[in-house]
Amino acid sequence: MIQDDLQQGPAFYPESGLFVMGMAIYPILFCVTLAENSEAGTDQMSVESLVLRARQICDQNGARFTSIREKVFRLLANTHSGVGAYELLEQLKQTEPAAKPATIYRALEFLTEQGFIHKIESSNAFMLCHHFDHHHPAQLLICQLCGHVEELHSNVLFKEFSTLAEAKGFKIQQQTIEARGLCQNCQA
Repeated sequence: MIQDDLQQGPAFYPESGLFVMGMAIYPILFCVTLAENSEAGTDQMSVESLVLRARQICDQNGARFTSIREKVFRLLANTHSGVGAYELLEQLKQTEPAAKPATIYRALEFLTEQGFIHKIESSNAFMLCHHFDHHHPAQLLICQLCGHVEELHSNVLFKEFSTLAEAKGFKIQQQTIEARGLCQNCQA
């Protein structure tokens, strides 16, 4: 099964912890499902612990975790897929009727700078990173049907990609790899 995918493109095998890309097989060192606690995203207790961690990191960095930034953080923490800026703006307007596009973009810029969120470049959407207490390369598996996003952390994949880039004289400053396909639920 894995040998067939070597020819067909990226594939993830959660039962064995392997990610196949090109002619290589990579072990996945860390994997998190963004909706691991419920259908609608993380449960309230997890959201509260994420908010607490974010506040602590902001305090350590001397950054202000304002109420608007926290509300946008919470909106992202309660979803299992990428969310666009204007969709976030509409959600934020439910509690902040005066919110404007600049409000969302400033909050997203701050959350990105702090490492709290990832931008899904291919869809211009944003998602919460559940392990934002350390910088890491991200590999994202994005379901084309339901929008579910699975975040992987493979240092082996990161190092291999970096080595290939360096061989071409390219210095990577930020690495997020996106793969589109079908999640386990949508394949059923």
